[in-house]
Amino acid sequence: MEQVQSEHRKAERTVNLMLRGARVTSTFREAVFDASSRCGMSVNEFVLTATAKQLVEDGKELSGIFRPGDLKALRQLHAWPEASLHG
Repeated sequence: MEQVQSEHRKAERTVNLMLRGARVTSTFREAVFDASSRCGMSVNEFVLTATAKQLVEDGKELSGIFRPGDLKALRQLHAWPEASLHG
């Protein structure tokens, strides 16, 4: 099983995620910018990482966010649940 996951990680490619602009309240925007700054991430990285965390908590199987395998480091850094993480 470990070898299959490793081969899948190598074969998976990164792709663009095109998002359209969204209108949010100013307090939400400020909170997102503040939180991303405190984490040392860009706003995009912060939002995508938060989305990945929610997907993992919902039971989705992900090999990574920005590249296959990067979820393992994020899990350790942020104490995410281990289930469904293939990275």
